[in-house]
Amino acid sequence: ASSCAASEALTFQNADDHTARTGDAPLVTEFGASDDLVDIRRVVDLADEHAVGWQYWHYCDCEDPTTTGPGVQSVVIDPSLPPRDDNVKWDKLRLLARPFPQAVAGTPRSFSFDPDTGVFELAYATGSPEGGRLPRRAQTEVRVPEINFPDGYRAEVEGATITSRRNAPVLRLKRAPGAREVRVTVRPRLA
Repeated sequence: ASSCAASEALTFQNADDHTARTGDAPLVTEFGASDDLVDIRRVVDLADEHAVGWQYWHYCDCEDPTTTGPGVQSVVIDPSLPPRDDNVKWDKLRLLARPFPQAVAGTPRSFSFDPDTGVFELAYATGSPEGGRLPRRAQTEVRVPEINFPDGYRAEVEGATITSRRNAPVLRLKRAPGAREVRVTVRPRLA
């Protein structure tokens, strides 16, 4: 696992370097055909650290000829049955269904999610990457999956106002007049 961690970190650094040179948008694809939650968490945490989107492999086994190894490694065990109760690997789903900034009205600086505490943090500058001013009506959208916030969530925001309804699945933010940076913290609502 330590050799995997070193090579994964190098891979993300190489992707950062490539993106800086080319402007390409990176995307992690088809990782995680495993039930090792420590490994999966390491990759999704690295993706957050490097602000890279990802696609998890795989939702269901669905007669997949490429997966090797014992057992069912997917999130849904039997795709012919509804995804509920003991047909879902809930711990894996809670790890993967993380809050994510799906649209940022500005330039992302950092974001992270700690599945142990349920705390999501996002920081972004309100200008474009080139330094231009964005229209004030432009909004940031953060997807907040209910599975990690079953009793709802509370958002603390500096530099913006919340425009979505309480506990909305998508937290929407509009920058405050004159704000140059926005900071958002989402925490589970205490039951």
